[in-house]
Order: sequence, then C-alpha cells, then structure tokens
Amino acid sequence: MSKNNQHPNSPGLNLKLLLISLASALLLVILGFFMLWQRYQMLLDDRQTEMSHIIDVVGQNIDQSLK
Repeated sequence: MSKNNQHPNSPGLNLKLLLISLASALLLVILGFFMLWQRYQMLLDDRQTEMSHIIDVVGQNIDQSLK
C-alpha cells in the first residue's frame, strides 16, 4: 500500500490541518491589526487637518482684529 493514500484520521493529516488553520488565523489577525492601524492613522490625519484649519481661522481673526 502506498503512503500517499493516508487515512482521514491519520496524525500527519491532522497536523497539516492544524497548521493550515493556525496560519489562516494568524493571517486574519495580522490583517485585522493592519486595518485598525490604517484607520487610526486616518483619524490622526483628519484630526491634524482639522486643527490646522482651526489655527488658520484663528490667525485670520487675529489679523482682522489688528487691522
């Protein structure tokens, strides 16, 4: 009998399935963290843009008050 025809409950097949499952789970976790990091960076950029706009408006108000 050849070794390529493994029984469905053989230890080698279970180990392969376990490794594939763990690798898939790890990939999904990494992908999730990457997406969260990207979202966090976008929020920081939006906040910085908003603060820059507010500073510009305050600067214009000060200029108008001094004139």
